[in-house]
Amino acid sequence: GLVQSSSRKRTRYEDSGHKIAANRIHRVVTHDYNIFQTKSKKIMPDSAIHLLTDYSGSMSGQEEVAASATLALAKALEPINGVTIACSNFYNYTSYQTVRIVKKRNEPVSKCLNRFLTFAQGGTPMGEGLMYALLELSQQREKRKQIIIITDGAANDDYQVHKAVQMAKQYGVEIFAIGISSSYVENYFDNFAVINSVNE
Repeated sequence: GLVQSSSRKRTRYEDSGHKIAANRIHRVVTHDYNIFQTKSKKIMPDSAIHLLTDYSGSMSGQEEVAASATLALAKALEPINGVTIACSNFYNYTSYQTVRIVKKRNEPVSKCLNRFLTFAQGGTPMGEGLMYALLELSQQREKRKQIIIITDGAANDDYQVHKAVQMAKQYGVEIFAIGISSSYVENYFDNFAVINSVNE
């Protein structure tokens, strides 16, 4: 699953097995024969997720879909114990490479709703956006680290994107891409899906 990442052993006691729990032997006199100790594994979320959204000029007209998709993901992930989320977006205004923080990891989604929707503008510094997300994730303690990138197309610099993807693989960071009305994401990412509306 998206957020399942680690296992935690839980001790259980049953009426048969190979290992007797010494501290439960006395229960036999009350006809409680669950004195055999077993351990079972339970999958527990332990994930840091960074939602990264493209607001370059080519996203003009798709801003609401991108914002709604990002917000829907943030709201769905926020209540899950063991999962932390941060959100940012990227665009290029004139020659200035821009990554804008939308939600810090310790902020509740409800406190930053007005930051999710912004105007699409400029070029597509996707590589820089990914590098920022990798840097932010490198500071987190969770065992599993993931980037979910929402974009519609080609980056300013393919080399920078491929470099960031390789760096993510090197450090064990998973990347999942959501293409907004475009399958161009398949040129960069192994794991992707294409949507045309937030209902998908």
